[in-house]
Amino acid sequence: MTEGLVVFFKSPRLGEVKSRLASTLGKERALEVYKGLLATSLSVAQDWVSRSPESRRLFPFGSGDRDGYSEAGFPVARPQVGSDLGLRMERAIRESLRSCDRVAIIGTDCPWFTVEDLESAFSGLKAKEVRLGPCPDGGYWLMSLSSLSPGSLSHLPWSESTTRSRVSRRMVGHGYEVKMLKELRDVDVESDLHGVDLA
Repeated sequence: MTEGLVVFFKSPRLGEVKSRLASTLGKERALEVYKGLLATSLSVAQDWVSRSPESRRLFPFGSGDRDGYSEAGFPVARPQVGSDLGLRMERAIRESLRSCDRVAIIGTDCPWFTVEDLESAFSGLKAKEVRLGPCPDGGYWLMSLSSLSPGSLSHLPWSESTTRSRVSRRMVGHGYEVKMLKELRDVDVESDLHGVDLA
């Protein structure tokens, strides 16, 4: 049983990442934080792969300046393709499922997830089941699944308090059972930095 971890990231460019953080901390500090989030996410992802390299794969998908992919820690990455975030996620998940039995997708805004959290996302995952790692703000930090119906994620509201509930309803409508994993928070605004220990 092969497992793939899709990582969605942005090229670390001044003024192009963590806009809500930049509004209070400044663009330079926001970029520093984002680079730390990237490094932390990549470290955990690589540790997860290293524990079972014969059956685990990493699939980074970047947006923004492609010259910045290496700077983000992903010298070999694929571009995100699609007119909205949901379509880009769908494309990445389906592409990764061509070579893996099960896939999880994460961003790079949650510095608290662990290898054990990733393993929980895959353990015993059923064919028509979706697992979401909820965030307190109504979003989610991870989604895992073994199949994806076309249109499951397209044209949904993102970065809103209703995001997770809307995604859940959409997935149920496509015949999936939705289960929740551990709740973790993302780093979006300055107050989210409390207790953060970045790589």
